Amino acid sequence: MSRLDGIRVLVVDDVEDVLYLVATTPRVIGACVDVAATATAGIAKARSGRYDVILMDCQMPDIHGLVVVEVLRREGYTGVILGHSAHAFAANRAEALRRGCDGYITKPANRQELLAAIEAALTGRAAVVQSPVPEVPWLPSNSVPPAKA
Repeated sequence: MSRLDGIRVLVVDDVEDVLYLVATTPRVIGACVDVAATATAGIAKARSGRYDVILMDCQMPDIHGLVVVEVLRREGYTGVILGHSAHAFAANRAEALRRGCDGYITKPANRQELLAAIEAALTGRAAVVQSPVPEVPWLPSNSVPPAKA
């Protein structure tokens, strides 16, 4: 029996291929996986409170993924939220963690990395999976909207 057997995972991503690939990974080892193709649908599903882990694409077109994380945290959501993004700079990861993510996974992550990040987050360990990247003193202005005060 896997440590992920029976846990509930919500995958929020707007790219159909990514949604399929990411959603099938935890499902293969017994997790119950639900998907949302928009941030709006992800918020609605997360508000049900039925998920152990939310895997949130940080670059959703309708509402930025980190804004979604902030909304859910303000509403009292206490479950695990892992940011998922192709933005691999350490500053992107730091911003996701500052805005309420419990971990950060850089796309593309392989099956083992994704499962390790979910398990780590569920056990309270750091859940950061990404290739080594250089530190940069700036982020493009359009990459992450500012946090609301």
